[in-house]
Amino acid sequence: MKHLSPLFFVCMLLVLPFSGNANDCNSATNLTSVVLTSQGEVSDSFSGSTWSGAAQCAGPGEQSDRWFSFTAQASRSFIRVTPTGNIDAAIEVYDACGGALIACVNNAGAGAIEIATLTGLQSGEQYFFSVYHASGDVLSSEEFDVVVAHIPQIELRSQDCDQFNYNTNQIIRATQPGLTSFTVTGYQWRFEELEAPFNVYEVISPNGTNPNYRLLWLSGIQYGRTYNVSVRLLVSEASSVGDYGNVCSIGLQPNVLSTQLQSQFANQFFNFCDVVGADAVGGASHYRWEFNDLNTVSEVFGDGNSRLLRLQKVPGLRLGQTYIVSAFATVNGDESPAGTFRFLNMNNFVPNTGLRQDVYPCGQSYPFNSFVQAVEVCSAESYTWRFTNTSQSQPAILYTRSDGSRFIRLDWLSDLIIGDSYNVEVRAAQGTLLGDYSTICNITIGPIISGVQVDPSGDELTVVDASEAFFQPESGDPFAVEIAGNDGSANDLLLSISNPLGGQVQMELFDLSGKLVAKKMDRIEGQQTVQWNLPALNRGIYLLRSSNGQDVVSHKVLR
Repeated sequence: MKHLSPLFFVCMLLVLPFSGNANDCNSATNLTSVVLTSQGEVSDSFSGSTWSGAAQCAGPGEQSDRWFSFTAQASRSFIRVTPTGNIDAAIEVYDACGGALIACVNNAGAGAIEIATLTGLQSGEQYFFSVYHASGDVLSSEEFDVVVAHIPQIELRSQDCDQFNYNTNQIIRATQPGLTSFTVTGYQWRFEELEAPFNVYEVISPNGTNPNYRLLWLSGIQYGRTYNVSVRLLVSEASSVGDYGNVCSIGLQPNVLSTQLQSQFANQFFNFCDVVGADAVGGASHYRWEFNDLNTVSEVFGDGNSRLLRLQKVPGLRLGQTYIVSAFATVNGDESPAGTFRFLNMNNFVPNTGLRQDVYPCGQSYPFNSFVQAVEVCSAESYTWRFTNTSQSQPAILYTRSDGSRFIRLDWLSDLIIGDSYNVEVRAAQGTLLGDYSTICNITIGPIISGVQVDPSGDELTVVDASEAFFQPESGDPFAVEIAGNDGSANDLLLSISNPLGGQVQMELFDLSGKLVAKKMDRIEGQQTVQWNLPALNRGIYLLRSSNGQDVVSHKVLR
């Protein structure tokens, strides 16, 4: 066997590439883009590497670099470098070998994971990147791991595609991304109309990480239309979105989904205060109702987009009558055809009423000049009150309010005796029917409250000033108190007070018996907000009286 000369070995070293040395883009290590980074991570090292000669955008330059390539699987990709020791990793990305620089990332610092987020990539195109140590410090270790990842694509499930008889109550579903390194935060859906005007809607599902999407969530959806539908993932990493997956077509049935009186209300008996409902139609802007007694048809619309209807709203509705009820829903201007006809019966008696005990508890004392109210009987034409003295012998006192209001003021019954207790009963009338007297509630007639009186406004109580003529300061701006916060659920009362003259403002809170239950004094200059932490109080109505020494204003307070 002939012996080879040393010169031959030298020549061979000059011709053969360094084993495993991806020291420029021409010898770059090709990586496969993955969705699960643990399955695509590659270990590499700067050991034996030199500078490729490419300019470096971070660090002192002319550092040993390693080159990699990958084929984009989506418009957005992520390159992650996990260093060891004190490597301060930098990542430079190019659109081709020797091409244009599209990213330079060096944010994390020595020993920390560096991530480059790339956008605007062309799927199927090859890209190149280098990794190097962006510091002049001597390396304590030369090894690092690198991986390229992309957000997985999803699409509408095959069984939901090519279906053209959907309605707005139904659900379509996206495929699941399976195992992925990304934290999915939601789904974005794209609907493209296939008929003029060819609108395109992109909407983030309100269903969070659930892949189900209710068609009613698309505000512009229309019956009789077809759509191309696609969907993509939202992920937490860099608040990113994936690419839309394959498109498939769906369509809605020609007519708006019909509705009707819900089955649980059919053939039942009701009062005017009762509420009935229609079967829901997703995306309906309003519901229209028809009540037919075989002689006349009464039409009424529900409130807003509610499918519930209070029977009091139906014009001409009568007790003791049976009605054929139809309901219709409107979606984007199109009304549904008539659904199933169902029957509804109105009761042939007047419901019970009585003193409203959640506001006026029995056994309490109420000022002679205050209002009391009865429990509402919807569509009542009159309320009759009966007061029977339980303190001494006195004929029963009757008072009928025939305007339908359920409020009376006690001093309208001039025969009531201050200090005496009375059994109070109330009954209501609807049409030609008169209800029974209610159960008894005993109250005591208290003394007149000076300075304030309670007055009704519709079905609500307000409080008006009963003092002398309202004083107007010379500035022309009156003393004013507004309740800025009082929902009855907490003890804090927020007041907005305007006191143009400046000085002390006294606030007093009375219960309906006239007892002072809380008091506060503050110096108010101009316009100020006052937060008053009230003591624990029983639920009910209280009277707030505020005075700056010259003016008095009063309000109702609910606790």
